[in-house]
Amino acid sequence: SMDDMPCVEVSDEPLLKVASYNIWSPSGRTGDNGAKTEELKEILKWENAAVAVAECIRADFPDIIGLNEVSSRSFDIFGLLPSYEKVIFDKNGTPVTSSSQTSGLLSLSCCILYSPDVVELKESGVFRTAPKELDGAAVRDHKTGEEVDVCNEQRHCVWALFTHLESGEDFHVFCLHNDVTYSYTDAAGQVVKDERSQCANAETVLAQAGRMVSAGNRSIILGDFNATAGDASFELFRSSDRWTDAYEEVSLREGTYITSGRAITTMNAKDNETLSTIRPDHILSDGFNVVAYGVDRNKYRSSAGDYIFPSDHFLVYSLLDF
Repeated sequence: SMDDMPCVEVSDEPLLKVASYNIWSPSGRTGDNGAKTEELKEILKWENAAVAVAECIRADFPDIIGLNEVSSRSFDIFGLLPSYEKVIFDKNGTPVTSSSQTSGLLSLSCCILYSPDVVELKESGVFRTAPKELDGAAVRDHKTGEEVDVCNEQRHCVWALFTHLESGEDFHVFCLHNDVTYSYTDAAGQVVKDERSQCANAETVLAQAGRMVSAGNRSIILGDFNATAGDASFELFRSSDRWTDAYEEVSLREGTYITSGRAITTMNAKDNETLSTIRPDHILSDGFNVVAYGVDRNKYRSSAGDYIFPSDHFLVYSLLDF
């Protein structure tokens, strides 16, 4: 197994297992930036991979998992995970409970799945994180002559307030999928890395979570941040005096902390073989003790019988105690 769950002393306190997983949208799998070859596009297409995605989640069996890139075409994932309840909204902020409502889903929807045997859902909601001032904004790429959008208006954050049944403790979960960095060539021929939207998304989540959850109360922020240590938007989270990165906390404790490399990556190269070196998927927490952290880099069997990485991202998980 390539799973890197460390050996830990199990706490006497009630434990909560949380996870984050970008399941790779159906259109993303087969699009221009999808699987590396036509053959791989067929092997890794959603219709083949859905059972592998579900099997990965069942194998790791988190109490709560934030999903990214859920779409109307991948809504069948919920039928493969009957032990979970879901928190997902359409573009009007209406809860989506059945596949008949999926026409209003964003193509990059965030969703929180939870086990009703472990937690009780008290409240939930969604807020947009894309900055209004950048909505529709574009810059000219002087190398290609084309306009480059610098903001994806679909970005949003789904949140939920839970009560942990064993301990009776309340906590919030925020599931986000941050914008990407936009790169373009300026008039001087320099490649510019535009992080404005990404940073504004991060600031929105931090401000909203800070307003909703007072300091000292428990909360978790998780998802695909499209950024890692050293990137401006993720440094906003790292420099907050509240939320700490589960990987960073565990690896600093164990003396293994690094900022990039295959040993810590949460992505692959979309070729069903090569590990990436980046770590864009994160679990941040406030008010919990981080007992353990892991990344599931195992392959699972598709409905076509192939052993595959179910997504271009790996499932990331953390064990927290109260």
